[in-house]
Amino acid sequence: MSSMDAWRQEKMATPLGAQLDVLGDRMIENVYFTYFAVVGMVSLWLPVLFLRAARRRIFCAGWR
Repeated sequence: MSSMDAWRQEKMATPLGAQLDVLGDRMIENVYFTYFAVVGMVSLWLPVLFLRAARRRIFCAGWR
């Protein structure tokens, strides 16, 4: 991890890295919401709503 932090400090960012970062964030977000729905902390519609919104943001982002 320390080598990755060094890359970040040198401002070595790529468009692919930016896309992968957003994709990773959405994946973790959906895993958490799905878990919360399974254990009954939130209603089932919440992870479905977030999954649809995340998919729309990811696929429509390239159309701008």
